[in-house]
Amino acid sequence: MNWAQDLRFAFRMIRKNPWFSAAIVVTLAFGMGVNTTVFSLVNAVLFKPLPFQGGGRLVMVSASNASAGRDTVDVSYADFRDFRQASNSFERLEAFTGEPITLGERGNPPDRYRGARISAGMFDMLRTNPVIGRGMQPGDEKPGAEPVVLIGYGVWKDRYGKDPGVIGRAVRANDKPAVVIGVMPEGFKFPNNEDLWMAIVPDAAAEKRSTRDYRLIGILKEGSSIAEARADLSVIAKRLEKEYPDTNKDHGVTIETFIRR
Repeated sequence: MNWAQDLRFAFRMIRKNPWFSAAIVVTLAFGMGVNTTVFSLVNAVLFKPLPFQGGGRLVMVSASNASAGRDTVDVSYADFRDFRQASNSFERLEAFTGEPITLGERGNPPDRYRGARISAGMFDMLRTNPVIGRGMQPGDEKPGAEPVVLIGYGVWKDRYGKDPGVIGRAVRANDKPAVVIGVMPEGFKFPNNEDLWMAIVPDAAAEKRSTRDYRLIGILKEGSSIAEARADLSVIAKRLEKEYPDTNKDHGVTIETFIRR
């Protein structure tokens, strides 16, 4: 990790700019020095639908806050759960949030990577499996589950010399015990140029609707339009506003496609 990469990541985390602005910044950085095809939001937004079945139906979902004049704000985990359970327009709906992850283990100095917390079904939704090991499973995001880590191909190559024995290795992720369960394909850095992924494990803080840390990615059902999905989630958002006025007042939804028009 070089200083420029750290600076870009810190800036994004501190300012919490809308995702599209962050994508532009990362795209400029890529143009200066990265010579690889990155399977990320940047590629999806600026060029074409993601290259898997249903990629043209992939959308980004965030909240909006009318009273603050903001079209895109993060979503609470509790709201995400309600959107996923009550919506009728989505085939799948998953959540993510950026988180720097320092990876270390006995006999190997720690390295800091760009990471993300994802809901367990994220990569299944993308039809993207690890090249070795396994992907995340619903049990990985349950409270009390053993923390697991999916590592990027570059981490596997540079840190572990492409040793297949890395699967099942005990490591420390942000100084907490975890186990490596899989290696993602070369060039895969979804959703925002990440090298490591861990499961979202909801805790007491996640149940607070005032804790807004997530963006959502979903695939529309066959035949569903963005307008229909927006109307669908807006009905749910209105219900949540009535049920939780202290935290959800004036909060609506924003849905954006990844296809450049």
